[in-house]
Amino acid sequence: MLLIMAAVTLSACFSSQTASVNTPGWIDENPNLQYDFTLPIYNHPVYLGVKVNVSFSGMASFYLLRSDEPYRRIKSVSLTFEEQAYLASLFEEANFATYPDVVPSNGQVGTPPSAIRIGYRTGQDHPTQIVHGAVSKKRNEDAYPDGFFALLDGLTAFAAGKLNASASGKHAGLIRTPDRRVAAKKP
Repeated sequence: MLLIMAAVTLSACFSSQTASVNTPGWIDENPNLQYDFTLPIYNHPVYLGVKVNVSFSGMASFYLLRSDEPYRRIKSVSLTFEEQAYLASLFEEANFATYPDVVPSNGQVGTPPSAIRIGYRTGQDHPTQIVHGAVSKKRNEDAYPDGFFALLDGLTAFAAGKLNASASGKHAGLIRTPDRRVAAKKP
């Protein structure tokens, strides 16, 4: 009987430990996180998005959100100082601290919408700025704060680069995507 109880207790500890490792954190609940962002995967029937947690120590964890299961960790990496500086520059260039709590602040989101959540803390023991909202593949840029899509594109390029980084050690996450608004025709 004692052996059965020990086995049940051990399996319960293991499963709760596995759940805590595979469950993403939220910046407003974890003071060790500097960045916490969810990036959309547009128009896919199963995959909804990728969530990224980055701690002040430079550890980055990537989680995949599917429509049929909760977040699942797919990769963890240690970021270089340059990669951490790149993320900070994205938020500073976008003037993220001035964003409203919910985006878009006006206008409509094209369908189907994808949920986003972006959280940032400039330093440990500093207040957290969190923006919730929705975006779609069809952009209505006038409804979003200036620099929002440059930030979203930069975060997407960073995540894609880290998830697809080759064994050669190149920092693919540092490659910036072009601002798509530059190519848009002006009236």
